[in-house]
Amino acid sequence: MISLKKMPQSTITMVGARLLQNGFLCNQALKRESPIMAAGGMSLVGRLALVTGGASGIGRAVCHAFATEGASVVVTDLNNQGIQETVDSLPKHSDNRHSSYSLDVTSGDEIRKVLEYIINGYRKPPCVLGTFLVTQAVAKVMVDQGVANGAIVNLASIVGKVGNLGQVNYSASKAGVEGMTRTCAKELARFGIRCNAVLPGFIQTPMTDAVPDKVLEKLKKQIPLQRLGNPSDVADVVTFLASDRSSYITGTSIEITGKT
Repeated sequence: MISLKKMPQSTITMVGARLLQNGFLCNQALKRESPIMAAGGMSLVGRLALVTGGASGIGRAVCHAFATEGASVVVTDLNNQGIQETVDSLPKHSDNRHSSYSLDVTSGDEIRKVLEYIINGYRKPPCVLGTFLVTQAVAKVMVDQGVANGAIVNLASIVGKVGNLGQVNYSASKAGVEGMTRTCAKELARFGIRCNAVLPGFIQTPMTDAVPDKVLEKLKKQIPLQRLGNPSDVADVVTFLASDRSSYITGTSIEITGKT
């Protein structure tokens, strides 16, 4: 794991543009697929994924899904122990290589540093699960390098669509993610980059582990499928939207809620 806090200022060079927020973003592979992996049906062979918030929960599940499909994964978070645990647990194949970085996604300088180190180390721009600043920076690199058939998948929330008591700020921000996704789909289509969003409902994560059992049982009764979702339920949809299997889907939001 590399801490960007310790990297020299001279490494800052790249990017700066505008784009969106809270997303997974995946680019077309810049190298040829391994015939063995392609035959095995892996959909992200030869691709590189940068995942922010990858120390636990949905972020960790997305890392696992990307790695299982053959991608190399760069895991970032402020939780250094968590990202290293994620990297250590990822499936490894002959053509992929995983690493971790300590990253504050609110710092444009740190984002530029990590992108430079990734470009230098992997020789191609990454796919991303990240925030506005991360996606902004990587999209700029993808466009500049002429990456074709890219895919951005933003992590929004069903709360942004239906609202929830006591979550005015969260609801507004997640509704904004959907709006930005639709706009980005239109703005980036000419570069061959697709933009979609996923809207998770109640998902079993470390955050829900702190919720009293009585409250969770009440929530489950409101869900037709009578259970909370798993992080892998979200990761499976994200992987689909990041792959060529969804090559004609853009500007769409998919609910992952058990139909709350």
